[in-house]
Amino acid sequence: MGRDSLLKGIAIVAINTNDAEKYPDDGPEKMKSEIELVNYPFPYLYGETQAVGKAYRAACTPDFFLFDADHRLVYHGQFNNARPGNPSSNTGQDLKNAMYMPFLRAGYWRRLGTWL
Repeated sequence: MGRDSLLKGIAIVAINTNDAEKYPDDGPEKMKSEIELVNYPFPYLYGETQAVGKAYRAACTPDFFLFDADHRLVYHGQFNNARPGNPSSNTGQDLKNAMYMPFLRAGYWRRLGTWL
């Protein structure tokens, strides 16, 4: 999805704000391994203090925020409905829908999966 988004002019920055002491698999060393394995075409940053996640009121991992060309938040929500133990496929359909809806790009707002 990242490469396709870049081709469509959508910029991506990933920020991991998980507590590495509580969740060592989400720490910087594991992130580095994942970045090398997956070869993300976008920056993947680590927020050690969790200040960024708190400022944006991130609710889950991962939590996605889409901003329009004027830097307005147009989507805050989930990748899809897949969860640990949930048989749903990990397609990213919710995020894809938000990224490619023309009316979202025109400035309509969506937050936490519901229209405002």
